[in-house]
Amino acid sequence: MTSDSTVTELPTIPVTAPPEAQNSSNATEIKGKASWKTCWRYACYLSKYIYKDPPPPNGFHTQFPEKMADVETHWEKWDELVDQTGSGLVARLFKVKGYDPNSKTDLCPPTLVFRGTDFEDMRDLAIVPTIKIYGYTVYDTPFLLDKTIAPATKPDDLLRRGFKPIRIYEETGTVRAPGSIEGTGFIDAEIFIQLDIYAKENGDWASNIYQGLGKGSSQYKKSIDYGRKITSNKIIPSADKRLEISGHSLGGGLASAVCVVLDHEINGIYFHSIAFNPAGVHPNTIKPATAADGHINVFTVNDEILTTVENYRGKLPIIGAIFRLAKRTIGQDGMPHTIGTLLTNDGISPGKSDEKWAVPPKGKLLPKLFPIGEQNLIKPPKPEKFPEITKLDNLLNGSASATDFANKLLVYLHDKYVPNKFSQKDMLWLDPRSILTKDILDYSNIYKKYKEELQPEIDALMKIIEASISYHGMDYVIATYDRYYGGA
Repeated sequence: MTSDSTVTELPTIPVTAPPEAQNSSNATEIKGKASWKTCWRYACYLSKYIYKDPPPPNGFHTQFPEKMADVETHWEKWDELVDQTGSGLVARLFKVKGYDPNSKTDLCPPTLVFRGTDFEDMRDLAIVPTIKIYGYTVYDTPFLLDKTIAPATKPDDLLRRGFKPIRIYEETGTVRAPGSIEGTGFIDAEIFIQLDIYAKENGDWASNIYQGLGKGSSQYKKSIDYGRKITSNKIIPSADKRLEISGHSLGGGLASAVCVVLDHEINGIYFHSIAFNPAGVHPNTIKPATAADGHINVFTVNDEILTTVENYRGKLPIIGAIFRLAKRTIGQDGMPHTIGTLLTNDGISPGKSDEKWAVPPKGKLLPKLFPIGEQNLIKPPKPEKFPEITKLDNLLNGSASATDFANKLLVYLHDKYVPNKFSQKDMLWLDPRSILTKDILDYSNIYKKYKEELQPEIDALMKIIEASISYHGMDYVIATYDRYYGGA
């Protein structure tokens, strides 16, 4: 859907609303069987407001202070569960000021909001690739997303700290690198490749990964239990018998899961969820409920990182192909999709905050990011745009395994950078040591040249990814949601 200055109605879903109120000026009023546009807009604002307390590590910031003030004018906390230092869960039940649970009302229903993922909250999370050649470990340095851990930390140290490895990929094979002799000259090596995510079941990102792989997480379990408690203590005794459930990122995944479980278990209550750039929900998380239970609208900003990885990973170079290869290990094709009716809109800029890329002025259309051959964020690094990344992506997509990819890549690189080979006749007079020396020098030269050629494309791709991560944030959601669905 392209952006314009008009307001588009959200698809109407079946709702049970009270009769139309007369002469009401309350800003949170809904009339009759409306589309709940006002209530869903406030759910959007509340999904940002919940980040205010407790604040993120660098403080709470927003380009929309007037929206947060509007929330404080019309809404108040009714209940909460805060486990920020434990599982990481933060959930609050909000209600409109003046809402009377003992009488039917045209006010927006109570709204249960789950706090989402802060991209700075990488607690207890590391990625560990391991490469062994002939059984000898040549690489196993963790990529530490938790910046509180010393850079020199090794996998064994992580295990002693209570981390648990989650196997994402594993393969044993033979890599055959072209050598200096035409036709029959190859260098064979037995190779073992392994990719693990090391995590504690603690913090938002660890919860995203555990749940996304069908292993469950304490945040999801506690969220579902809290939803049951709220329904039992607050909603079932009320005359209204409606509950809106919302959240952003991980919080959107939690809201979706809670909505389908409650709707599956409890009769006589109208549950609805609107989730913003949400995490996908694995079927194991909500059993025996299914994605068909509940009423869920999912709102996403086009090209934001999480939804793209979950729902449109074919647009992402390299990543989509890696997920396909990982299916043999994890038993699924990447992370789970979002559940509910998906509404994806071209993004609108909230204005520049502390981003390091050129954010358009507030209210302007955001640049297209994916596929990278169609992006208009930056000047392409080369006249052919991203030729080497495109080649890598094509090789990965055409490979049956990681070793198959490695073999194809080595042939491509050797042909690209090594113009001269020895003939079969040369072998009659050449010292084998000279052949080995040439092979070593060739591959050393290949590495240097390819790194130099690939680096500008990687740098450009990282700028695109940086913008995609920005699009994930709630300020970008608010700017986009207000444009399409009735903001001020």
